[in-house]
Amino acid sequence: PNGNTVTWVFDDFIRLVQVHNPDQTWAETSYHKHSDAYPFMIKTISSNGSEAIAYHDILQREVISQAKDFQGNWKVSKKVYNNKGLLEKEYPVFTPVTQINDYTAYNFNVEDRYIIAEYDELSRPVKSKLWHGVEGRYLTTESIYAKGKTITTNAIGQKKVVYTDVITG
Repeated sequence: PNGNTVTWVFDDFIRLVQVHNPDQTWAETSYHKHSDAYPFMIKTISSNGSEAIAYHDILQREVISQAKDFQGNWKVSKKVYNNKGLLEKEYPVFTPVTQINDYTAYNFNVEDRYIIAEYDELSRPVKSKLWHGVEGRYLTTESIYAKGKTITTNAIGQKKVVYTDVITG
């Protein structure tokens, strides 16, 4: 209706490689083979100077992500999946650095820096825990699945109840 056109360009594998906006801003995405552990790397750069790199495993799940903010600092996060393919741990964004380093240089094994997820036998999330260093404790969110409703309680005791039609789901 406003006459503005966004142009998308795809490669031969039907993956998005370019976006051109009416205001002359753009973004380009490239796809690369990386390593045996993380065979797929996807890199996106934008006309505003932002940049993002994501490393994916053989199942094409994002495992490590790096992003450059507007101040030129890089931030890194990591995800770990369990044997069912569900997210088990997520390491939050680390302190920014001014130069991109090999992701293996980051200490992803620090126990107080990640979010832990737990699932029930139906692979539904039942608990997530995040270490809160200032308070010196885990902040826990829990979900209970009952017939026709899901009850979620957050770290400060607030409850949310979602009702579901038991016939249609």
